[in-house]
Parts: sequence; structure tokens; C-alpha cells
Amino acid sequence: MSDQKDLGIIIAVLKRFEKQRLPHIFCIREYIERGEKLKDSDIDFLNDIIYETQKMASQTNKILKKHPEFEQLEINIRALYHYIAELSLINEKSSQPD
Repeated sequence: MSDQKDLGIIIAVLKRFEKQRLPHIFCIREYIERGEKLKDSDIDFLNDIIYETQKMASQTNKILKKHPEFEQLEINIRALYHYIAELSLINEKSSQPD
């Protein structure tokens, strides 16, 4: 794959992430930090992201190997998802009766 094509894919993925994914992810983070539980629609949203990521993994990994300047961004995104999942689990457990 050419660097020009790689760049086009990177730009498209980042724009979609910035405009569609990130605002929703920040909203989710805000209310789980207040101790709220994930809504079913948020779980569906996060599952969709995981599914899409797995579906695109081989292509994405090839591009990331050729463009290591995006590796830290990927690490930060994964850390944010992990943080949301961990805090959501804590909220879920704390809302259950003993």
C-alpha cells in the first residue's frame, strides 16, 4: 500500500473518530465518573467499535507498523476504552445489593 493511500486511510479514520466516536466516548466517561452505569445503547456503541476495530485489525496493524508516529494515539485510545470498561464494572458492582 502506498504512503499516499495510507495517509488517506489514516485521515478518514481519524476524522470519523474525532467527529463521531470521541464525543460519545467522552459523554460515556463523564457519567461513569459520576458513578452511573452504562446504558444498553452505550454498551452497543462500544461493542460496535470493538467489532469494527477487530474487522479492520490486519489493515490497521500494517499501517501502524509503517507509521509509528500514530502508535501513541492508539495506546491512548485503548487506555481510554480500558478505563471506561474498568470504571463501568466498578459502578455495576457497587449498584448491586450485597
